[in-house]
Amino acid sequence: MVSKVIVYAGVIILFLSFAIYPETKTIIWSGTGSATQSVILNKTVKNKETLSKLIYSFKHVRYGSIVDTGSFVLNTQEEVNQLLIDLKDAIEKTGVEHKIVWKRAKYALSAGGNAPLKKGHFKIEIDKMFCPIHKKDAKKLIKVLEPEIHTFEK
Repeated sequence: MVSKVIVYAGVIILFLSFAIYPETKTIIWSGTGSATQSVILNKTVKNKETLSKLIYSFKHVRYGSIVDTGSFVLNTQEEVNQLLIDLKDAIEKTGVEHKIVWKRAKYALSAGGNAPLKKGHFKIEIDKMFCPIHKKDAKKLIKVLEPEIHTFEK
């Protein structure tokens, strides 16, 4: 009897938490090419303030049998600003002779070098998993993220 009350109370609390702080999840960007990539913007309204969370995920099939999957979450304006700066730098450095790496706590970007990537691509990496991203896709991601920066926690 007591366990039923606890279970019902838990379900009610969970339901109310969703009702009190409504969430919306929107795919704001999807990459093109052979890899599957997307950015989801998760917005939560709390105390009349909208807070966002960016979820970047990818699935990249290499050599027909090796599948790289990865994702990371950015919660603050500082983290999203850094991603925007890194993307702009990687776009500019795509195709340079020596490999350049922008390493952050949740992801890394790398451009240049003699990696066997198609022209106009650079990599987004999480641990040992990676996904190619085309410059034009990165530019589109920058364009949709910049107006949303104010919705992230400072």
